[in-house]
Amino acid sequence: MILPDHKIRKEILIEPFNEKSLQPAGYDLRVGKEAMVNG
Repeated sequence: MILPDHKIRKEILIEPFNEKSLQPAGYDLRVGKEAMVNG
């Protein structure tokens, strides 16, 4: 699914959110110790 940046800001919960990771049509994710995906 591709969402524009304004929809990601408004509708998608990302914690911790980093404005630098937000792109015009996506969000750059970093791999960490834990991840939760719902959907």
